Amino acid sequence: MSFSSNRYLEFNPPKVNKGTGLKKLCQELGYQLDETMAIGDSFNDLAMIKAAGTGVGVANVSPEMRADCDKITEKTFDQGAVAEAIGRWVLPDYE
Repeated sequence: MSFSSNRYLEFNPPKVNKGTGLKKLCQELGYQLDETMAIGDSFNDLAMIKAAGTGVGVANVSPEMRADCDKITEKTFDQGAVAEAIGRWVLPDYE
């Protein structure tokens, strides 16, 4: 059970979350977890952020999650945090 906002309560089967989903996806595609980056802002993203090689919290990530993030963007999702994260930490030399 997790909250993804102040109005959404989410339920998953035991031991199933975005982190286990990322692990399974890596197995299927032949990638290692340390080759991945996960970006999130709410507790439903926490297992994925912890599982990923680089766990990124957006600027408005839940304060309780900040310590679990490897990096924090300057922007929120609404402001383009995903593009910022890719530009800064995946393709910094791409023009």
